[in-house]
Amino acid sequence: MMKSINFRYYILSSAILLAAGCKVPAVLSDTAGKELPREFVIPASDTLNIQQLTIDDFFADQHLKQLIRKTLRDNPDYRIAFKRISIAEAYLAKSRGALWPSLKGLGNASATQYGKYTMEGVGNFDTNLSPNIEESQKIDTHPTPNYFLGFGADWELDIWGKYRHMKRAAKARFWATVEGKKLLESMLVTQTALVYYDLIALDQEISILHNNIRLQEEAFEVVQIHQEVGRSTLLAVKQMEAQLNNSRSLLYLKQQELQEAETAMQELIGEYEGSVVRSNSIDIQAVRYLYNNAVPVQVMAYRPDIRQALHELEATHADAKAARAAFFPSVNITAYLAYNAFSGEMLFNPASLGWQVLGGITAPILNKNQIRSDFKIATAQQEIAFIELERATMKAYREVNLLLRKISNTNLAYAEKEKESRAITSGVEISQDLYMNGYANYLELIAARKSKLEADLQIIELKRMQVQQLVQLYKVLGGGYDVQQ
Repeated sequence: MMKSINFRYYILSSAILLAAGCKVPAVLSDTAGKELPREFVIPASDTLNIQQLTIDDFFADQHLKQLIRKTLRDNPDYRIAFKRISIAEAYLAKSRGALWPSLKGLGNASATQYGKYTMEGVGNFDTNLSPNIEESQKIDTHPTPNYFLGFGADWELDIWGKYRHMKRAAKARFWATVEGKKLLESMLVTQTALVYYDLIALDQEISILHNNIRLQEEAFEVVQIHQEVGRSTLLAVKQMEAQLNNSRSLLYLKQQELQEAETAMQELIGEYEGSVVRSNSIDIQAVRYLYNNAVPVQVMAYRPDIRQALHELEATHADAKAARAAFFPSVNITAYLAYNAFSGEMLFNPASLGWQVLGGITAPILNKNQIRSDFKIATAQQEIAFIELERATMKAYREVNLLLRKISNTNLAYAEKEKESRAITSGVEISQDLYMNGYANYLELIAARKSKLEADLQIIELKRMQVQQLVQLYKVLGGGYDVQQ
């Protein structure tokens, strides 16, 4: 009879395990993405060295370095990023703990008045009448106390690797959060540098406008004198006055832009107000990185956004494996070691010490649809993560390739604009001499001065574009990433 019961129990257990483990879907394997080009499409004269970029060797301006350090210390977004790393680290520690048994302290005390016609009541009454027990073993039945104090443990054996994969997912997301912080760092450094050089460019534009207004005021006085002695007309006076008013209006607009740029800098460095100490010229060392051939794979290795997407892909792959493990039965072990007695005086007696070990197996049967849905969600998230990684890689390549073209073309445009400015400066001097000697009219003088102002401002704008592109080069090359970390 006992053999028959054991055999039926074996058959039932096998059927449960078979039903739980059948038709378990497979996790997606690694997918091959598009192959990167072998090199960037840049002119032969422009080359690039992809290496570890740091703030100190990329930016030469000491005032800018101080502002960057202040941004990375006090910027609210950056401080929040550090807190997110702490949260990810806590999740990682939590996932590690799931692999090991949980140990907890147990303690309770109770008093129960059993009825006369209950099994416990009859059993306690009969026990007290037994000649086989000592006086200390007799049970107080009015009411019956119970004391329990000890330790308990629970452990789900990670046979199918569910918790190991959950730990890997948490670890990958921790590093994804770290890369997210690095990405934010490079963005903040870039934004701080862009605003800083905007301030310098605006200072130079305002200086040019002040100088131009001074020259226009002198020319306006000359035209007024010429009009009084009959060498010029009232129309010439009004034209010169209009040009002077236009320059003054442009000066006010530039001063407003300067105030807005200073406000943007205060927001970046986490301050309410204050002046921004800065240099009076633009000096950047980024050009020294343009001397070796650029290899796209090297760029990808330093980009925080790509590394973040890669870690996220690793996390979703581990999530899918953990979701797949939910299809299989789980094995649990529970145990306790405790003092248990119905008398407080006898609670810590060695004879009151007891223990229990219980093993159990749980297999999903009726909730398969929920588990299957969780697995489909995890698989879809894995596919999305791969697409995001591929998109980030393509974006990085396009950004670097386009930026290198911009740098080359802007340098050529700046060289031509300098030639134009020198020619216009010479033309202004000639037109002024001709006008003073009566060989040129006021319209030629006005046109020459207007062209000079426009050329000077355009040179500043091109210089600003140059420095902006070189600052962006710091970001697109994954600036600020520490290889040793």
